Amino acid sequence: SVNGVSDRVKVLGECDLAALNAALESPGPHLVICDAEGAEQTLLDPAKAPRLAAAAILVELHEFITRGISEQVRERFQATHLIDQIWSSDRALADFPYRSWATRVLPAKFIRNSIREFRPEQMSWFWMTPRSSAAN
Repeated sequence: SVNGVSDRVKVLGECDLAALNAALESPGPHLVICDAEGAEQTLLDPAKAPRLAAAAILVELHEFITRGISEQVRERFQATHLIDQIWSSDRALADFPYRSWATRVLPAKFIRNSIREFRPEQMSWFWMTPRSSAAN
């Protein structure tokens, strides 16, 4: 891999509670990256996936799909994790990775549209660090 971590990263595909619990059974520290378009309410439940308590978690929260999900996830993990909320910001032409080439052949509005997600409201993520590892 480009970053030299392929021996430490596993992408397992579709996730349900059984798959999540199985993945968290392996030894070592765990990082869960959750962008489940609303399924975070089902997946990120330490009562149903207890090993989440020791995992670092980055989750995109979909308030426009499930109102109150941010507060629900915060309540579920505040005892076991330090939680930082990260808010999305508008993207600019400078964020387009191939702008030097693309601006010569594409109109600016096409480039702007290619970097927009067209979300109905501002998005946020929780970066949740297990309190057990924060003490170390």
